[in-house]
Amino acid sequence: MKDVINEGKKRGKQMTYDLTFKGMHSNEALEENLAHQIDDLLEKAPSDSSAYSFISKVKKVYCGILDIFSSQGHFVAKAVGRDINELTKSLFQQLYKQLKVWRIDRNSEDMRLPPGEF
Repeated sequence: MKDVINEGKKRGKQMTYDLTFKGMHSNEALEENLAHQIDDLLEKAPSDSSAYSFISKVKKVYCGILDIFSSQGHFVAKAVGRDINELTKSLFQQLYKQLKVWRIDRNSEDMRLPPGEF
């Protein structure tokens, strides 16, 4: 098992994400690609978000989970795929959809507040 902890900047704040691989050999290109995609995803997430990703390979099937934790909620995606690209595409698509719904809900709640109340 390989654990990769990455830290980056998000809107001037530290953000942390953890990439864990089991049953497969990761490489620098894969780790950099996933780190870049997680950076982009966290830019759309609540400001205090952190992410955890676990990817494993059992026989010829990849399994993965991608979690985003924040004070605004917990967002999670699970997927399986025959190759790593299929798996990661599904994980990120699921989370982008969840974040879009969260953002729409958050904006509609703001619109329902009576004038002058915050």
